[in-house]
This record gives sequence, C-alpha cells and structure tokens, in this order.
Amino acid sequence: MGKSRNEAYGEWGARLLKRFKVPKREALLSTDMPAVEAWYRQQKAIQTTGYKTKAPDQWRASRITAIKTAMRRMGKVNEDYYPELAERLNMKKAFTSLTRLTKTDLDRVYQMVLRDSRP
Repeated sequence: MGKSRNEAYGEWGARLLKRFKVPKREALLSTDMPAVEAWYRQQKAIQTTGYKTKAPDQWRASRITAIKTAMRRMGKVNEDYYPELAERLNMKKAFTSLTRLTKTDLDRVYQMVLRDSRP
C-alpha cells in the first residue's frame, strides 16, 4: 500500500530474482518455469487477501483449476488421490468432488496438493 504500480512490480520482480538466485529474469532456465509459476501463483494469492469472500465463485474456480493442474502433472487420478488426501488431512469423511468441499476444506486440499506437487 502507498506504492505506485511500478514500484510494486519492481519489488515483486526483485523478490523473484532473490528467490531463484538469478541476476535477471532472462537468466531463468526453462526447467525453472514450473517452480516460477507455482511461486507466482502463491504470491498472487497472498496479494489478493479477501478474494475468498469478495469473489467466492472465482476463488473456488481458481483453486479447483490449480488442484486439477497439479494432479495432472503428478499423474494422480481422483479415485486414488482424493481418499488419500482426506485421510492425510484427517477429514471426517472422504470426498469425491472438489466442488462439494467447504471453503476451509478446499483451501486445505489446495495447500496439500501444492506441497505434493513440489519437486
């Protein structure tokens, strides 16, 4: 808050460079791009606090898309992975659909899937 858009983007860019230990963006390797994308999505989510309550449908859709994308990359399928997640998260009962989860449970599943998809 209180910064111009250019200052904010500059600060964000500096964080990216520091996080991936490169002198400039062009030095990022194509193999680093999945990690860069995950970092970017995480930072964007941090920056958009309140998104869950201000635009719940968009928030839910973005979470589900991110979960499905990560699952596809890991080669996981709903029938095997959902019960595993429910057990690891100590949920009261297993789930078969992301759309039926509460906001809290969807967020917990999202965090767990992101952790699982990291190399």
